[in-house]
Formats: sequence, C-alpha cells, structure tokens
Amino acid sequence: MCPAYIPFSTSPCRIPPGLPPPKSFTSRSHPLVDMDVVPFKFLEAQIADLLDSTSLSSAKGLTKGLAIFIGCETSSESKHPYLDGVKKDLELLRSTFSSLGFDTVELHDPSKEEIQKVIAMTKGKLYQKAVHFYNSIVVTFSGHGDQTKLFSKNGSLSLMDEIVNPLISEHPLVPKIFFVDACRGDKKDLGVTYSLPSRQDRIRARGEREEINLPQNGNYLLAYSTLTGMKSFENECGSYWIQVLTEELLCNNGKSILDLLTMVNQKLILKFNELHLTLQQPIHVSCLNQVLIFQCIDAKG
Repeated sequence: MCPAYIPFSTSPCRIPPGLPPPKSFTSRSHPLVDMDVVPFKFLEAQIADLLDSTSLSSAKGLTKGLAIFIGCETSSESKHPYLDGVKKDLELLRSTFSSLGFDTVELHDPSKEEIQKVIAMTKGKLYQKAVHFYNSIVVTFSGHGDQTKLFSKNGSLSLMDEIVNPLISEHPLVPKIFFVDACRGDKKDLGVTYSLPSRQDRIRARGEREEINLPQNGNYLLAYSTLTGMKSFENECGSYWIQVLTEELLCNNGKSILDLLTMVNQKLILKFNELHLTLQQPIHVSCLNQVLIFQCIDAKG
C-alpha cells in the first residue's frame, strides 16, 4: 500500500459500530498482538484453542466463521515506508467481522514464519475435516506487496503458494475468502473518461443435483485491492479499500459477496473521483460454488 495525500473524508476515522451478538452466539476475538512484545507462542495457543473447539455455538443453526487478519506495517524491503494505516485496517476488520459473528485472530506485524505457522495450523484442521469446524474462513492481508509477493518484516511470501493454495486444497465444502490489500506494482491509474453504457439485463443460470463432484481446489474467492502492477492507497484512517469494504459488509441487505464486491468497486471509484485522486481498481477472482451472504447478527435474536 502507498500513503495518499488527500483524506478519504473530512470526518473523523470511521469505526464500524460493534453490534453485540446474542448470548447464544459469542464471537471470540483475540486482542491486537504486537509480535515484538508478546511471544508468538501465546497467540499460537489462542489460535489452537479456536481451531480445536468441538462445541462451537451456533445462531439460527449455522456454525460461525473464522477470520484471520494479517497486518504488516513494516517490510523487509528498505524501500517500503512504514504503513501507519494497517492498525486502523485491523480495527475495522475486527469490528466488522465480529459483528458478522466470526471468531477473529489478528497478527500484528508478524514474521514470515509466524504467518506460515498460522496457515499451517488452519490447514491441518481443515485436513481433519472436522464436523464442528467453521462454516467459512476469511483471511485478510494488509501491507506491502508486488506482482507476486507479499512482504512481512523479515521476508516475502508467495500469496498463492504460501497462503491461498494450502487452504483451498482442503475441505472443499468450507468456502475460503481472501482479501488482499497491498500494492501489486508501481504504476498509477490516471483514468479515462467514457459515457456510461445502457444497463444490460443479467442472465442467471441455475442447476440443481442431488449429488455433485466438487473440484479439489475450488470454492474460494480471492479479492485484491488493486490490479496487477498498480498501487494501492491509504490515508490516516487506513486503507481506502478496507474502509469501503467494511462499510458495505456492515450495511449488507442480503447481497451475495460477489454483488457486494461489485458495489465496493463502484463506490471506491466514485469516491476517488470526488477527491480527484489517481484511481484504484479492485479486482476479485471467484471460484465459489455457492451463494455466500454475510449478514450482521441481530442482537435481539
């Protein structure tokens, strides 16, 4: 990500309101952990507790989801500046996904090895195909990146080989969602002006079968904050993309995750136009095999 010089809004930093979950459905959120202060083995124990739970509470018959937030303010590359907005990103994500009923785990400026350990622990639980495991897994990354790599404080990781592929190869019934907020190059999008085309009808196809073979590496979604080779921006309130994404998640009125991400793209482009910023085009790749809808939990039950 790259700092931007024009505020996203003139109002104070927006922190989504925390909607308290009902008593029968308690979201467990591990506090923000500074890896330089708290030993990783402490956080590792917390994660193991979440993954090993075999009696997860449920709301309306649904097992809750697990969200893993990776925030890397510093990079092993000296050319990368410190990212002040990453902490704000983690706060927004924690508040949002807790309101959606997820258990959450936060990695604050972790090392490469610590990220790999958390992914391996999650993969191991998926491999066991536990009946009482989470109904979905969300992994987010906020930090520096390039076209193929993400950067931690002591090294780089391959997004696909070290984060995505280890998880999507296990338990295809559990959808895995990846949100990546990082630069993918050094180019800037100055935009091109076009007249808006007329609206076209969408064609929907639906098929139903009692049994179906599932692809081994399917049922996942990968969302990037920007296109390959392009910059991703933040301001004093955190990432522009994360701000719009969390707002849409909290205000979702029954939209599927794919429709929601399309709205995120539209709102982000409109906001950048309002502020006369160079543009940022998010992109998502979906191999989901089911409609996925995130909704806030009604505190009244």
